[in-house]
Amino acid sequence: MCWPGWPGRPAARYTCCASATDAAATALARAALQAWQDEGGEVAVFDGALSPADVVVDALYGLGLNRAPTGEAAALIEAVNQAGVPVLALDVPSGVDANTGAVPGSAVRASVTLQFIVCHQGLYTGAALEHVGARRLAPLQLPDGADAQVTASAMPWQAPRLAGLLPARRANTHKGESGHVLCVGGNRGSGGAVMLASEAALRAGAGLVSVATQCAARGPAAGPPARGHGARGGRRAGPAGPAGAGRRDRDRAGPGRGRLGARAVAAGAGQRHAAGGRCRRAEPAGRRAAAAARRHPDPASG
Repeated sequence: MCWPGWPGRPAARYTCCASATDAAATALARAALQAWQDEGGEVAVFDGALSPADVVVDALYGLGLNRAPTGEAAALIEAVNQAGVPVLALDVPSGVDANTGAVPGSAVRASVTLQFIVCHQGLYTGAALEHVGARRLAPLQLPDGADAQVTASAMPWQAPRLAGLLPARRANTHKGESGHVLCVGGNRGSGGAVMLASEAALRAGAGLVSVATQCAARGPAAGPPARGHGARGGRRAGPAGPAGAGRRDRDRAGPGRGRLGARAVAAGAGQRHAAGGRCRRAEPAGRRAAAAARRHPDPASG
């Protein structure tokens, strides 16, 4: 259909592509179709390929889809993805679950997704991130406060919000005033994950970070030193766990622990520390770390 276009711009041609089984099933849909055709709008039946276009507008599915598209719908989605032109998705890219972010089958890869009324939580997580492109919001002229009685199901964590939750520290502060985090994990050959987790805790503002890990998994940290506690897998200890664990404010269990349970790592760490074992504070990279490894070999490795 030829539209008058904006001043100074050429007229545009718009074609609505539908599958052979599509039909205007409701009175509102039939009225919208009639209005489109009254204005000279074209409706083309999808035959396996899209007509040449500069932009594709995806309005195939809406928010309610929670299954994989099938048949002609799946073929139409694949044709859109192969068109090689920008794609504008209306409300949600077809094939994406707007609640969970799951993509159970074929899904449109949009350049821009225009969400209606409110943001949809599924478009900010999971596999949906590969399909949404740039996200925009159209509130559709709803009056201010129209959603005041609606409780949000999720909130995005952005820098302006975090600033209010992390007040500035005093100039004369002490690490004990900023919390103690215990990270539990790190099996043999998998010490990197727990060290990354401990460094992330320090960078996020924790005053003190303790790491309960296996001796063989210990390695140098890239940032400020964390307090390390070695453990022999499977050995049990008293309820105290790693030294200082009773005073911790947060736990982070699991990074890189492999088949060794987090409880076993923590218990083993407590026993080794309480018994004055040979695994001590993590050393920085370089010759000091190598010397520490020679002075304190892992008993399990011999």
